[in-house]
Amino acid sequence: MQYRKILSLLSFLGAILLAIGITASPAIQSIGVALIFAGALPLIFFEKPKFNLFAILLLLYFLIHLLAGFYTINKEGYWKDLRMKLPFLLIPIGFYFQNTISNKRKIYVLFIFTITIFLVGTMTFCHYLLHLNYYNERIFQSKPIDIISFKEFFMLISGKTLPIDNGGNIIGLDHIYFSFMLAFSAWAAFYLLRTGFFVKRFAKWVLMTIGACMIIYLHTIAARTGLLAFYAAGGIVVLYIIFIMRKVAAGIGIFLAVAALGAISILFIPSLHNRFLNTQEDIGAYHNQEIMKNYSISPRIEALKTAYSVFKKSPVIGVSRGDIDTAMRQQYILQKSSLSPDNFILPHNQFVFELVASGLVGLIILLAIFIYPVIIKNTRLNLLFMLFLVICFFSFQAEYGLERQAGVSFFTLFYMLFSFRDVDLMSPTPEN
Repeated sequence: MQYRKILSLLSFLGAILLAIGITASPAIQSIGVALIFAGALPLIFFEKPKFNLFAILLLLYFLIHLLAGFYTINKEGYWKDLRMKLPFLLIPIGFYFQNTISNKRKIYVLFIFTITIFLVGTMTFCHYLLHLNYYNERIFQSKPIDIISFKEFFMLISGKTLPIDNGGNIIGLDHIYFSFMLAFSAWAAFYLLRTGFFVKRFAKWVLMTIGACMIIYLHTIAARTGLLAFYAAGGIVVLYIIFIMRKVAAGIGIFLAVAALGAISILFIPSLHNRFLNTQEDIGAYHNQEIMKNYSISPRIEALKTAYSVFKKSPVIGVSRGDIDTAMRQQYILQKSSLSPDNFILPHNQFVFELVASGLVGLIILLAIFIYPVIIKNTRLNLLFMLFLVICFFSFQAEYGLERQAGVSFFTLFYMLFSFRDVDLMSPTPEN
């Protein structure tokens, strides 16, 4: 029916805006989420959707954060978290009642997201080259390379001063969040070549160039987290080629190529070589009990130990997201941590973070979100979905990836897009 097509188009427009807004603007992200939900709102009263456990799992994740309002002390922190987690409510409902999304539209959303990540990566890479010695020195201090997104780019070319935090970092898109999205987009660019959607030679060369550039960006400007996620996803590609496509020689060849790429990059790319040396020094500092503010890994290990102590005090439902800051700070003081008070950080691991904030109940739901697609055959054979999950899983080991708007939007959008089992991105069909 005509109204159904209009609502579907509205949700599609919302997905496009969300894909752009993740790196461009929190306001655009909010508009995109609202449009996805608005496209399904009238259908709630007239349509009976197909059962979709993917959507239900995301809704349950939102529910546990909603219920924290009954026991949280910090109401302001609670409402802030709940607003940030709204995509876990609105996006699953939006796609749940739409029932499906065509291959063509999936590819458009994926392609536009990949292009935006490529553009941000290019702007950041150019900024890095212009300040090469400065950033290579910062890496030795466990400092990130600043991400230059669209807002920062226009401020730079207009001569405006960029906002800086107390650590000397440009305030903008978080470098770890961008890094794991860059890892995903690099694989997505090559994956799009296999869809059969881009048939012209020029389009294929553009995608290959974009993919190659993003691999360069990963080895120069990305955080260690993104690079780890990229290579972990490479392992999935190798397994897929060997066991699903039955091309053993090709799989072994890709494995050797990826391993050689990693080794050569560490030896000859200055920023990556510096990160490797800094990582060794960082881990050594922790073993020698020399935890200092200029390190990155050492304080995170200390934070994980502290988080476990907090978890044991409320193991079932957690301390709530609103109260985790206070609970962690009190525990640092109680155990007389060697960290200075200004380095009392939260656990930089999404699963541990969830364990502390929402207890075992929250952790089980979050793990189910990752495990369920793997045990369902149709989604398990969707290579891009598996790459997405692996990249997020490994990234979440080193960062709380669902505690910022960009991370929540990225995860909920692509999780729901890839969850429709009746559509295979590898063989696109015409728009219905």
